Amino acid sequence: MQANHNVYRQRRTLAPRVLVQNVAAATARILVLILAVSVTSLVAADVQSPVRAALTFGFLVFAPGFAILDYWNLSRGIFGAVLAVVTSFTLATLLATAQLYTATWSPQGTVVVMSVVTIAAQVLSIMRHHRPTALSTTDSIQRGRAGT
Repeated sequence: MQANHNVYRQRRTLAPRVLVQNVAAATARILVLILAVSVTSLVAADVQSPVRAALTFGFLVFAPGFAILDYWNLSRGIFGAVLAVVTSFTLATLLATAQLYTATWSPQGTVVVMSVVTIAAQVLSIMRHHRPTALSTTDSIQRGRAGT
């Protein structure tokens, strides 16, 4: 009986920690989407401001890599942050090289393409991580709580 009590206590104490991690991950996903849309809007409107430069720099350094790595569940912790920066730099370099090779290079175009990639990856990540699971329904049916 003691072993069952310890398992229950362990599950009860882990639940708030998991909830906080899920809320933090969902908040990060939404913030990346907001950043991508705001940077794209500032670039499309051709706003000349130090705020645009700071937001664009922060966006290009972190957001595309985070969105792609978040889809694969690799965006957690310090390793995830470093990997997000490396992935963002790699994507920006590949995109700029392709634009130079095709003689279509423009800074605004680079930001817009990176924003589209970021938004697409983040939406796919949100759809993947917030999908309802059949386990909760199956689990409640097995316990005889289908009506509750």
